[in-house]
Amino acid sequence: MRKSDFTTHLLSNRGGGFCGERSDVDANASVVYWTVFGATGPFGIFRANADGTGEQAVDTGNDRNWRGVRVDDAAVYYRHNGAIIRRLK
Repeated sequence: MRKSDFTTHLLSNRGGGFCGERSDVDANASVVYWTVFGATGPFGIFRANADGTGEQAVDTGNDRNWRGVRVDDAAVYYRHNGAIIRRLK
């Protein structure tokens, strides 16, 4: 939701909007990152611009072991299959 006028933007419509009821979400520099591990694949880490444009996969796979997405100015961090991953932006 935009602070200035409280408008909202749909960031992803994957699987009818279902990204898992415990999906992790984080944002940095007007980009939102989230985990997808429910419904149908591909599963993994996805991103979109805060205005709802530019949705794309960051890292995906066929398993549902994606958790804990966090982001800072330099990288995206998340857990996958027991490992902590750092992926540069």
